[in-house]
Amino acid sequence: MKLYYWRGKRPNFGDELAPLLLESFGVPCERVKAAEAAVVVVGSIAEHLPAGYTGAVLGIGKAHEETRLDLRRARVFALRGPLTLRRSMALGSVVLGDPGLLAERLLDQPVPVVYDVGFVPHYADRGAWFQTPPGDGLLIDVTGPPLRVLRAIAECGRIVTSSLHGLVVADALGRPRKWELYDRVQGAGFKFADYSAALGEDLRPGVWRTARTSAVRAAQADLSEAFQQFAAEG
Repeated sequence: MKLYYWRGKRPNFGDELAPLLLESFGVPCERVKAAEAAVVVVGSIAEHLPAGYTGAVLGIGKAHEETRLDLRRARVFALRGPLTLRRSMALGSVVLGDPGLLAERLLDQPVPVVYDVGFVPHYADRGAWFQTPPGDGLLIDVTGPPLRVLRAIAECGRIVTSSLHGLVVADALGRPRKWELYDRVQGAGFKFADYSAALGEDLRPGVWRTARTSAVRAAQADLSEAFQQFAAEG
């Protein structure tokens, strides 16, 4: 399956989940340019799609609130949140939620908690608050191999993050998390608001919070069904 996901000079954990998630549902894939993609899965890449995109959409989001999309010709199974759905022109019923909530299925066995707190900075964030984790803390590099990053997050009892998928994976694992707003992350917090709105939450920076288990489980079930439907239809 021809898949597009963002990759810069160095890999980024959230985006690199795209092929792993598809393959976990039995869909082998190869990375191609956005204009050639048959499917897009994870990340703030809606603005990357060509006009009149006709492929499948399984959970991507917009980077900026003001963006208007035309997904009338696409097969839209899921979008990251209601703020992306708005002005998307997507037709039919659309599941809302970030596919990163399914990341736990990529772990082949339960991971014991080793560290009290994990620090997950966005790849552009080298703020002082990430530089000196406490003795029982772990600094996690989101540009590392995605399964290694995922396992490292799972090893932490709590997560502090300026990375969206650091927060999403913490929610998937039921970990308390605190969002640190970093002004160089594109969208001025839009993608965080979009994601949290899909769970019925009002996310605020600097506040410890554990996502509601019922909302996370419901989103996971809906996303899993959307992926299964796509895998069956091809």
